[in-house]
Amino acid sequence: AEGPVRETVRRLLPAWALAPGGPFLVRMPLCRSERLPSGFRAVVLEMPGLHQVQLSLFVPVGSRHEAPGACGISHFVEHALFRGNALYPDGEALNRAFERVGGMLNAHTGVEATEYDVTLHPAHLDEALQLLAAFLRAPTFPELEKERRILLDELSYDYNEEGRLVNVGTLASQLMWPQHPLGQSVGGLPATIEALGAEAVRAHHARHYHPARMVLALAGAVEAEAALAAVRHRFAEWAPPSGELPAALPAPAPRAGGPH
Repeated sequence: AEGPVRETVRRLLPAWALAPGGPFLVRMPLCRSERLPSGFRAVVLEMPGLHQVQLSLFVPVGSRHEAPGACGISHFVEHALFRGNALYPDGEALNRAFERVGGMLNAHTGVEATEYDVTLHPAHLDEALQLLAAFLRAPTFPELEKERRILLDELSYDYNEEGRLVNVGTLASQLMWPQHPLGQSVGGLPATIEALGAEAVRAHHARHYHPARMVLALAGAVEAEAALAAVRHRFAEWAPPSGELPAALPAPAPRAGGPH
């Protein structure tokens, strides 16, 4: 897409602005993409003016992919991944490992997708990818009861002293999408979080954290081919599970005369 973008910029800016030594240097960064045999996709954006690398991994699973009785399970899985995996047995060891590469792993669950982000020094890219691969592929899900208490505490802020839901975003979603997963709270309901068991959490992870559904974006002080080689090194052996890829329930047609 660099050609059309460059031409658009040239049409909009006067010639003197684009001349050598002018105030605008129209130089588009190099973007490379590769899909591994498992379906896992990596996109690299070279930004040589920076001194760090940003990794952002996107998994297309959120509250719209949940049954009513499992409302909040995507957010539960996101939290549970930080509790430990095959390489790092607990959350403290995992956090220290990411700190050693100069970064801190963060995450966010939404309606449509879950995202994991870490910023690090480019010299530690391969090690960071190893950490991220183990984080995604080999969670052990320890201490789920502790995480359940944390999730319930977070949910308590959505309710007033009388136990009534007061989260404006969730209330608006319920009005717009009644009886549909799009109207559900991303964090779930206290009753559903209390009821979710370890097997349900593991099954949700196994079903939705499929390599063919994921996209890893790398941007910053990286060389595209070297970054893609590191991705192959750490993610190439990820064998996709059998079965069809999960799909979201289609959105209902807009309601005439609904809330405004």
